Amino acid sequence: MFWDTSAQFAPDCSGLSVDCVDGVDAIVAAPYQTATRLNADWIAVDSGGAAKILVVTSNDAGPSPGQEAAFKDEIASACPACETTFANVPISKWTTSVQSTVQSELVRDPEIKYVVPLYDNMASYAVAGITAAGKQGQVEVVTFNGTPAVLKMMQDGNIVTMDVGESLEGAGFAAMDNAFRLMAGMEPSRVMDIVPVRIFDTSNVDEAGTPPEVNKGYGDDLEAQYLEVWGLG
Repeated sequence: MFWDTSAQFAPDCSGLSVDCVDGVDAIVAAPYQTATRLNADWIAVDSGGAAKILVVTSNDAGPSPGQEAAFKDEIASACPACETTFANVPISKWTTSVQSTVQSELVRDPEIKYVVPLYDNMASYAVAGITAAGKQGQVEVVTFNGTPAVLKMMQDGNIVTMDVGESLEGAGFAAMDNAFRLMAGMEPSRVMDIVPVRIFDTSNVDEAGTPPEVNKGYGDDLEAQYLEVWGLG
């Protein structure tokens, strides 16, 4: 899923790229910008309306520019007193550069209190950077995806404090729902905000399991709802 829910429903594939294949009839969009806005809102509340923030982006990832714009827009509205710095780390350099980038930024500005890796596969490296800078217990990681290993880090420590999870089961059901609609000669679903998301923080992360599991914590009636739509429930 390369498209954000803000994307045009039927993408224009005239300029072909890795994000678009000519002949696409339907898409299931992912809540990239929704999650990023939730990151900003959560920080606004958690900080009491004033914080310095480091956002670690990856400009070579298709959704990232939109996420950066969404974060800027949301934090300006929700937390006018907040100050945000953006640092770009290409996907190919996550394992080698996220830690050093985070560490360097924390040394440059010791008042940074939140690090926001746009994708939680960067979270472990961000945590390592915070630890290397001696900022454990002073700087928090707020991120997106709900990867079980990252939710486990939240359960085990005090650095990862919020992760917007996306239901992979929900994405799978949504994709198959559109596939079935196309095979049946029906119009594809034009509902964009279709993949369930949930904010996980220390107050509810155990609902994802102990240890956390894929798809746990998003409710248990999704399958029944899709079966009912198709007359199988």
